[in-house]
Amino acid sequence: MGGVDGKVSRRSGNEAVGSDGRVDQRSAALLLATGDANDVLAALLAGDPLELGERLASGAVARALLVRPERLRAAALAHCARRAEHYRGRPSPERWIARRVDEVLLEIEREPSRVGGRAGDALDRAAARFDARPRAERRALWRLVFEGLDLDEVARADGTSLQEAARSARRALDALLGGAVDAATAVRPEDAA
Repeated sequence: MGGVDGKVSRRSGNEAVGSDGRVDQRSAALLLATGDANDVLAALLAGDPLELGERLASGAVARALLVRPERLRAAALAHCARRAEHYRGRPSPERWIARRVDEVLLEIEREPSRVGGRAGDALDRAAARFDARPRAERRALWRLVFEGLDLDEVARADGTSLQEAARSARRALDALLGGAVDAATAVRPEDAA
């Protein structure tokens, strides 16, 4: 990965990943210590030398986020490249990468439209609305839909009542659908008469 001059090689972009599939600490440290965001970004774009893909995917699932993988990856690459300019060998590359992934995921939870996109399509906007909901609400719907749990199991897993689990899932679903649930179930004045 590193040459005689200490610069990062641009071969495949995966030189920081060892034969066992884990991030090679020395190679990752060399990549991060280049001091130039453009060089780091170029290496990250060429492959996944810091294993960001798997880390981001598992982190997004753990936080019940619906952001598109390519948007999540783009945000993480830019964030890591910017932050690498200040890397000086500490903490270890493994810990540094874990912190950067956590920062990107936290940013999405706080401001999902920055990644999900106001300028994105309907799916991106729906994901941004969902991701803006509190984690407990997202997790309730996530467990129902993606993990296949029934409502009783969700309530037990979250330590809440059945009604609160249902309300949480409903609020997350409403956010995902952009208010369509309330609009579809609302009683129209002409129907009330």
